Amino acid sequence: MKTTLIGAMLVVCLAGTGLLAQTQRQRTELPEQDALQAANQIQNLGDRIKEIQRIKAAYPNSLMGVMINIALIKAVSLNADTFEKVLAAQGEVIKSANPQEKARLLETATVALTQHSKAASFPKAGVLKAVQDYRSEAIAVLDNPNISGRTPVVMRNSLKASFTLPLVTAQIANGDYSAALDTLQESRATEQLVPGFYFSTGEALVGLKRDKDALEAYFLAAVEGHQPSIGKAKALYATINGSAANFDADLLRRRAALPFHPPPFEAPGEWQGKAVLAELFTGSECPPCVAADFAFDALIETYPTKYLVVLVYHLPIPRYDPMMNPATKKRQEYYGRADMGTPTVFIDGVNKVSAGGYYRYENPLKSFNSIKAKIDGLLGAPTNVVINASATLNGDKVQVDCEFSKLIPNADYNVALVQGEEIFQGLNTVVSHKMIVRDIATANPAATSTVVFDITKGEKATNDYITNWGKTRDAANRLRGSSWPSQNYKVNRDNLKAVVFVQDKVTKQVHNSFVVDVKK
Repeated sequence: MKTTLIGAMLVVCLAGTGLLAQTQRQRTELPEQDALQAANQIQNLGDRIKEIQRIKAAYPNSLMGVMINIALIKAVSLNADTFEKVLAAQGEVIKSANPQEKARLLETATVALTQHSKAASFPKAGVLKAVQDYRSEAIAVLDNPNISGRTPVVMRNSLKASFTLPLVTAQIANGDYSAALDTLQESRATEQLVPGFYFSTGEALVGLKRDKDALEAYFLAAVEGHQPSIGKAKALYATINGSAANFDADLLRRRAALPFHPPPFEAPGEWQGKAVLAELFTGSECPPCVAADFAFDALIETYPTKYLVVLVYHLPIPRYDPMMNPATKKRQEYYGRADMGTPTVFIDGVNKVSAGGYYRYENPLKSFNSIKAKIDGLLGAPTNVVINASATLNGDKVQVDCEFSKLIPNADYNVALVQGEEIFQGLNTVVSHKMIVRDIATANPAATSTVVFDITKGEKATNDYITNWGKTRDAANRLRGSSWPSQNYKVNRDNLKAVVFVQDKVTKQVHNSFVVDVKK
């Protein structure tokens, strides 16, 4: 049985509040925790149930009481082979729990019931009624201030939402497809768009014979990385179109497309020559980076480069990223955080914006709006230096000629070699990566300065860097294979740009920035 949604959310919340470390320290202080972990590994369900019951009796006031009961509900549910026996076994555990635990145990019971290995043989109407009753009972508990008054509202709402998918699963199994859609839309209206939303929507729409709408729902789930939806989408695609020949290309196009429509750009009333610099540290293996990735894609689409310049640095977080290079590592360290997480966003070097989030929900749009608000507040700012530049590619060398209207004391004059786009699909399913920093150099702060990038030399340095990283981080088992294809460090010469920006060495404030296409 999979870990319940709320159990996972509790871990996330603990991590966010700093309590996770405390909980981990308690591991050695709570002998029942180790005992429960060992009990869950017992293969014989009867023996497992007896051991969990022993732990429950031995530690009646344990801080882990709810986790012990959750483990017990899962075990007794698995051990029961009929619908009636499952309900009876679950009822005994729920009845013995204290009121504060009841909602979470009811949520566990609905998942255990609807995902039971013999669920297909259970009476469909009976399962639906049981799930509805469990859900109603849990909501009553959560709305009772005497029981759940100390639970934050966001946690209560999330726990209520965790009943959505079990209920929808039961409704679909019972043939109540319209009711399932209503349940899903209700969760969306309360901004509790649960994982699996689009897949379940597709299942309900198929039941209603709305194949085209179902295909769109499956596509949305597939874009999020939901593997079962890919097969469903492909089969339905072939049925509707007579062939699945173009399915992979269509899925790739959808994965590269923005999940929202950014508003049209409005130029500032009094622009004073300042181009804001937006920098993103991300990783192709980082699912929480997806919202920031799409937000930056929308920034590129929305703002003319006259007003906004974008740079994207790839880091190996949590695993190898084929677009990482020595320059991205150097830039990470420039901001004083060698262990900087992803995603991290800086606007003009000093304005840090929270923009993380998974693809699902409205996260990409929320990230975009947060970053856009910060950028718009800086568009009318004055600048103390005007930058002009031109760039040309001759063979494997890019020459960037820079002009600065004045010299700024104690400033870095940076030039970045940027690849406009790279197509690569990592763990987070993002396939189109834009404005990738491939190299960075420092210009001589004179009125006119020239920087030359040797792409071949840079590719070798990147390949060496990646190889050494793999050795020092023991990353071989994290890669997608034993070979290191050339795309890991090769730079596409067809869509290069040069970004020039002046930045204070101490405060990191960016005075101005400028982007130019590299001409052959």
